Amino acid sequence: MDEENPKNVLEVPLIVPSSRTENGCDHINLGGRIRRFRWVKIKSSIVISDSIIELKQQLKLAGPLCVVSLLQYSLEIISVMFVGHLGELSLSAASMATSFASVTGFSFMLGMGSALETFCGQAYGAEQYRMLGVHTQRAMVVLMLMAIPISIIWTFTCTIFTFFGQDLEISTKAGSYTRWLIPSIFPYGLLQCQLRFLQAQSNTKVLMISTGLTSLIHILVCWILVFKLGLGCEGAALSCAVSYWINVLILSIYIKFSPAFEKTWTGFCKEGVTNLGDFLVLSIPSALMYWSYEFLVFMSGLLPNPKLETSMMSVSLTTSSVIFRIPYGFGSAVSTRVSNELGAGKPKAAQLAARVVIFLAITEGVFISLLLVAIRHIWGYLFTNEKEVVSYMSSIMPVLALSNFMDGIQGVLSGTARGCGWQNIGAIVNLGAYYIVGLPCSATLTFLLHYGGMGLWIGIIGGSGLQAIVFLVITMRTNWEQQAINARIRVCGGVQLIEMDSRPLIGSSLIIQNSKYRFEFDHVTEVFTELKQQLMLAGPFILVSFLQYSFLLTSIMFIGHLGELALSGASMATSFASVTGFSFMMGMGSALETFCGQAYGAKQYHMLGVHLQRAMAILMLMGIPISLIWASTGQIFTYFGQDLEISEQAGNYARWLIPSIFPYCLLQCQIRFLQTQNNTKPLMISTGFASLFHVLCCWILVSKSGFGSSGAALSVAISYWINVLILGLYIKFSHTCERTWLGFSIDGVRDLAGFLVLGIPSALMYWSYEFLVLLSGILPNPKLETSMMCISLSTISLAYRIPFGLGSAVSTRVSNELGAGKHEAAELAVWVALSLVVTEVLLIGLLLVVAGGVWTKLYTDEAEVVSYMSVVMPVLAVSNVMDGIQGVLSGVARGCGWQKICTLVNLGAYYLVGIPFAMALTFVYGLGGKGLWMGIICGSGVQAALLLIITACTNWEKEV
Repeated sequence: MDEENPKNVLEVPLIVPSSRTENGCDHINLGGRIRRFRWVKIKSSIVISDSIIELKQQLKLAGPLCVVSLLQYSLEIISVMFVGHLGELSLSAASMATSFASVTGFSFMLGMGSALETFCGQAYGAEQYRMLGVHTQRAMVVLMLMAIPISIIWTFTCTIFTFFGQDLEISTKAGSYTRWLIPSIFPYGLLQCQLRFLQAQSNTKVLMISTGLTSLIHILVCWILVFKLGLGCEGAALSCAVSYWINVLILSIYIKFSPAFEKTWTGFCKEGVTNLGDFLVLSIPSALMYWSYEFLVFMSGLLPNPKLETSMMSVSLTTSSVIFRIPYGFGSAVSTRVSNELGAGKPKAAQLAARVVIFLAITEGVFISLLLVAIRHIWGYLFTNEKEVVSYMSSIMPVLALSNFMDGIQGVLSGTARGCGWQNIGAIVNLGAYYIVGLPCSATLTFLLHYGGMGLWIGIIGGSGLQAIVFLVITMRTNWEQQAINARIRVCGGVQLIEMDSRPLIGSSLIIQNSKYRFEFDHVTEVFTELKQQLMLAGPFILVSFLQYSFLLTSIMFIGHLGELALSGASMATSFASVTGFSFMMGMGSALETFCGQAYGAKQYHMLGVHLQRAMAILMLMGIPISLIWASTGQIFTYFGQDLEISEQAGNYARWLIPSIFPYCLLQCQIRFLQTQNNTKPLMISTGFASLFHVLCCWILVSKSGFGSSGAALSVAISYWINVLILGLYIKFSHTCERTWLGFSIDGVRDLAGFLVLGIPSALMYWSYEFLVLLSGILPNPKLETSMMCISLSTISLAYRIPFGLGSAVSTRVSNELGAGKHEAAELAVWVALSLVVTEVLLIGLLLVVAGGVWTKLYTDEAEVVSYMSVVMPVLAVSNVMDGIQGVLSGVARGCGWQKICTLVNLGAYYLVGIPFAMALTFVYGLGGKGLWMGIICGSGVQAALLLIITACTNWEKEV
């Protein structure tokens, strides 16, 4: 090749290079630059047997990750369900608070923690096992620091909601719920780091066990705190913190003492607190990728009937989030597969993994979509007794089914992006799809065309669809050889040339080619192998995601049975908390998927702990301003025209959610830390235990202690702290993390800007949906619209757990493979994840249409809400399809480190298209809540399309 061609100059590494004696990587650096290599043209093909092997690998990996994601998300769902039976106001307030906490905390932590999928995944693939612990430490430090400002923001949730015109009653209730969620943010952040740490190592069984146990405990805790102790909404929120801490504690003990982590977790070290900037580079864009959906609840609070709209949106998002656990698990699996293969220098294996996961996503999406349609008339009753909300949900479920399909596809593609370290690209795609298309469309359909909550979902479906398409195109066009090279640069500071054997995929080495790379799909063994790996990785992630989300969901369900006002206020507060805290933290934490995933793939195991510390430090610091914002939730809602009664409820709920933001940010770091190491078993165990405890905590605080909505919010914090504590002990004492976690170090607090570069764009990607609940609060019937939006957002969020898990899996797979220098394996992971999510979203979309009525009755007994939801459900089904696709594609972006690109895509899709459309359809054309959903569907469709294009056009060789 032309030696002077600037395009061939290798990029500066994201991960600090180590010597060959330490990590086994060859570094060629002459005169301050990395030497260029002569390309060797080698013809290759993929045999069918390789595709089958890859499929098996992804299924084996994605299965546990999906379970973990579902169980983790179930914590929030359980809380919402308990709150939902406290009344429509409680459900609305808890939904608003949960959404707000998700945006400002949970989603932000999740997003930032996902950066570990890249760092840990690629470090593991490159056999730099010690770096996994270092990256995890950095992520934990950053996320813990980010939890501090998030907690402050949550404290002023009521003021913020009131300031933005939310219903005063809902805002007050939501503010209280959010304040009680504050103790949850810290364990949540740690849990995210632990999840990624284990995920990168394909260690998913412990994640399932811990998350399952936590979920069971959460139910008991919710029941005790909400009903027995009479804490109401506050008890439901507090139960989340308890459950999260239990999950964190379990995983921490496992990581510390298990011999499986003796290479990857060597204890805390100074490196874990240095070079935090590198983690921020990927974590912030990752965090931005998780924000858009949370705006749905926020916008729903602006509808004429904020209580109904917020309640509907809460249930809808909860449902969508639960469903998304499956594609999210697939995305996490493919992220691990891609990052591992790229880190190991196997680009074709990574490519196969990417393709296999697409098949899995499509299959899962079809099935879940059908299921959502089938249960649309009964689903709402799980969250509330309000018949109006349940009826409203039944109409929304078909839309959720479609949204789930799109989310599943983008979820697995996002996992591929995380595996490749594309957080910047993923953030840009996400911003364009949701913030430029999805959210504007939602706002247009909801407020201009008056489609109500239905418009919100339609708009977001457009955004997720666009995101999925763009991610798919990027994945299709990826040069996997270059992705492997980029991964080696991130991990080792150079590339390592290894001869390629006759089998170019599974077990193959890095090949550098000059001619245009062509992928010949002649054999499918690698595809099935990648599919199996992603399923094994995504399964636990889905379960963990479900259980973690169940914390807020359980609290909302408890509040929903306190009355329509309580539900509306909690929904508004949850949405606001999600926008300003949870989603922001989750998005920023997802940057760890890139840093830890690729570091793990490159076998720089000690860097996982360093990245973890950086993430925790940043997220804990971010928790402080977030707490201040949450404290003013009620005033903010009132200022922006929200119903005064709802605003007061939401403000009170949000204030009680403040303790949740700090453990949540720590949990996000822990999850990513474990996820990128494919170590998902501790995540499942800890999250399951925390989920079970959260139910008990919710029941005690909401029903028995008489705290009402405040108790529901407080229970979230308790559950999160328990989860973080369990994972913290596991990471500390388990031998499986001895190489990746060497203890806290000075490196964990250095280079924080590098983490922010990816973390911030990732966080912005999770905001748009929360605007839906806020918009629903200013509709003519704010209580009805907000209740509808609450259930809708809860439903769609629950459904999104699947593509979210798939996205996390593919992020881990892509980051691992890229870190290992295996660009073809990373590409394969992307396609496998897309296949998985398309299947998943279609099934979930159909399920939303069929069973939407039953699902709505789980949230409320209000006949008006139930009837309204029956109309919105078809829109939610469409939204679910779009969201699923873009969710997986976002995972691909995180795996590749494309957070900045994803942020731009997300902003464009939701804020320029989705939300404007949602507002127009809702307020101009009088579509009410339907208009909100329609607009957001447009945004999600645009986002999915853009992400698909980016993925298809990606040169995977350059991503290594």
